[in-house]
Amino acid sequence: MQDVESRGCVTVVMWISYLAIVYVAMTSMGVWSGIIAFIVMIPLVAAMGMVWNMFGNENAHLAQSEAEIEKRKRERLDDVLRNLSNEDLLALRHRLQDGDINDEILYDEIVGDDGEFLRGQNR
Repeated sequence: MQDVESRGCVTVVMWISYLAIVYVAMTSMGVWSGIIAFIVMIPLVAAMGMVWNMFGNENAHLAQSEAEIEKRKRERLDDVLRNLSNEDLLALRHRLQDGDINDEILYDEIVGDDGEFLRGQNR
């Protein structure tokens, strides 16, 4: 909530500053004040977009895609573990307890030559 309040304060300050610039331009420049108002409006709109994240939030998008990747990894791991036999689960448990895990051998046992998981197939 505090983030929205600070954005609101920044928004008010920016618009008041814009109105002050337009007022000064109107009192001193006359006809040219319309052009000045338009020129000052362009960076104001861009700044408002940045303040309110209207142009997309890259960090949020990256965090979301990383979370989706991690979720898919967990789901694949769950699928592989669900399909292991009791003997395979006991062997995995012993290897994990011993700390004797070789990623290359594990990869060769779980993933086939075509890159697909070996699910319920005889290895």
